[in-house]
This record gives sequence, structure tokens and C-alpha cells, in this order.
Amino acid sequence: MKRTTVTKWGNLKVGIVLIFATVIAFWASFSGGGTSIFQPKAKFKAYFNNVNGLVSGSPVWMSGVEVGNVKSVKFVNLDSLRRVEVICRVKKSSWHMLAEDSEVLLGSIGLVGDKYVEIIPGTKGKPVIEEMLYTAMEDFEIDVVMGQGPGARTIKIPIPPFTLAGATTKTGLVSPPLYSRFGITARLDFYTRKDIQQILYRSSRILAVELAAEAAPLLARCARGTPRVANRLLRRMRDFAQVWGNGIVDPEIVQKGLSALGIDKKGLDKLDREILNTII
Repeated sequence: MKRTTVTKWGNLKVGIVLIFATVIAFWASFSGGGTSIFQPKAKFKAYFNNVNGLVSGSPVWMSGVEVGNVKSVKFVNLDSLRRVEVICRVKKSSWHMLAEDSEVLLGSIGLVGDKYVEIIPGTKGKPVIEEMLYTAMEDFEIDVVMGQGPGARTIKIPIPPFTLAGATTKTGLVSPPLYSRFGITARLDFYTRKDIQQILYRSSRILAVELAAEAAPLLARCARGTPRVANRLLRRMRDFAQVWGNGIVDPEIVQKGLSALGIDKKGLDKLDREILNTII
């Protein structure tokens, strides 16, 4: 009798597990949106004049891949106009492909004409070219999506092996997936004063202006390690030399010119000093 009770309780536990699994599978089929039900998703809203046939649970496609589904469809009053508000859920792994100029369109599939939402990634913000670089850097091929929605297909275009080098002054704006794919990451330091002096001598030959040997260190000291700043100061000193002197950029012209521009010995102008004083 005790053995029979244990057997029945075991069958009951199996039945509970089967029912729970069936409920989870049924729920996932309607709310998964082509992704795992446990995968994080983000929401966005789109407004249409007419969405005939679009219902809650309809798929959301982007670049030929199902990335989410429609959460709700309802009428709203927007700017005194009767519009249809569609709230979509998209997996967060695809959210970074959306930009300010992304478009949301409606499409139909099959003979019945079931509706779906098609997202056209924009070009502003983070361009789609970043996604293409991943396969190019790793597999030396580019995936090109032809068509839209469920009927889209991907064509793989092989490319010759290459070396990709990138440079930026705003490392924080580079996405971590792209940044981590570079095998070597280095940080460039500012130019030394000796290097800046060599750049000034070269620029003076290009500008056809004579730069005195004693004046080059003064300009290099105010350039803040940046050739662009050094060349800008050299052009201004050339103008002062033509007006106040005999066309030669000497120490006297440099000191008078920097004083007229409000630049101190460290290369800071009036605005720079005001910012530092505010911080201090």
C-alpha cells in the first residue's frame, strides 16, 4: 500500500512538470518574438494611420531577422488626430542598430496577408557599417541583406585579407564590441617640444616665412603639444611680423603677438584661464 502511494505521487509530479512545460512553451510561442523569453528586451512606440491586420504578437523584423514582436495595438489621440499606437518589444542586443532616422514600416507575409513590423535601421548615430565590420574582421566576408521582412535573404561576399587600423580622439564613443576586436590598442602621447620645433621649421618653409632659431622654442612652448595649434600660432606671428617688423618671426615679434592674442607662456588664452579659475 505504501509503495502504491509513492508511485501515484511520482506520477503526479511528472504530470505537474509536463503541464508547467506546456504552459511555458505555449507562452513562449506567443510572446517570445523570435528570441528567448528570458532575453532582455526594450520597447519603442510607432504611430500609423492604419494597421489593418496587425495584432498583438505580430513579429518585428530588422535586416531579415526577427528581433521582437508587437506588444499592443490601440487608438490614441495624437496632436488632435486619431492615430494607431503600436508598442513593440525588441531584444536589447539589436537596440544599438537603431538611429534617429530609423524607419518603421508595415508589411504582409503569406497568402493570408499576415502583418508584421519592419524596422529599417538608420544611418545617423551609430552607422550600420559597424555591424558589417564584425564579419569582415573575423571571417573576411560581408553579409549583404537583400529584400525586406521574412522574404529577405543574406548574401555572403568574400573579401581579401586586410589590416584595419583606426584612430579616434573619443575612445568612449567606440562601442565595446568593436573596440575589443582590435588586437592592439595604443594611446598616442602629445608631441614633445623638440618635435613641435621641427614641425614649425617645416611649416615656415611652406609659408615662405623666416623663423628665427630663438623664436621657435617660444612658439613650441605655447603649442600645448599639438601641431595644429603650433601652425595656427605661426601663421598669426607671420601676420604680426609683416605689420610690425621686417617679415622675420623673431622672439620680440612672438612676445608681442602672444600678448596681443592674450596667450600666456603655457599656451592658455583668456577662455582657458577662466575655465580653470572656475574649476579651482
